[in-house]
Amino acid sequence: ICYDLTEEKILYAKNADEKIYPASTTKILTALTAIEYTAPEYVYYVGSELDLVAQDSSMSWIAQGSSLCRNEILTAMLAPSGNDAAYCIAANVARKIYGEELSDTETIDYFAVLMNDYAKKLGAENTHFTVPDGYHDDEHYTTASDMLKFAIAAAQSKTICDITSQPLAVVYDEQGGIHSWDNGNILLTDTTIPYE
Repeated sequence: ICYDLTEEKILYAKNADEKIYPASTTKILTALTAIEYTAPEYVYYVGSELDLVAQDSSMSWIAQGSSLCRNEILTAMLAPSGNDAAYCIAANVARKIYGEELSDTETIDYFAVLMNDYAKKLGAENTHFTVPDGYHDDEHYTTASDMLKFAIAAAQSKTICDITSQPLAVVYDEQGGIHSWDNGNILLTDTTIPYE
């Protein structure tokens, strides 16, 4: 699906309502859900939920025991596509909403409920997410039509736009540690790429 954000119209679509597996584009909805439930000053603690992250997935390499404010943990997820940061977000938001006594696995399940509820709020009709990072699960799916709704919402978020427009993202955790990630979007740095 190709959408003109300025004119607010679909330019082209093919099989836009066909079930697909979104992989890391899932993190768009993870970020939107985090923004919905936590303020910029909210501190995310990096805990044992990292043990649930697939070892062969993309990481931001945040350290267990450290903590980051909301926009910093969002940066850790969005700039390097950090699955570890996505799980940290899920665990912290779920415990904030449902209670501190949740196990790590329960936090992921409850966060998925929040994600799916928020997806419906954005108008999604054929989305069912089970994980915050998009690592493959047969029950984790969406459509191009629904992803467009999430992308439009993300484009309207100054927080997400500020993070994803940085070619190099640098953040500090609450312990004074410095983290830096190159943005994988080469369109930010290479303006010679031809449209074709």
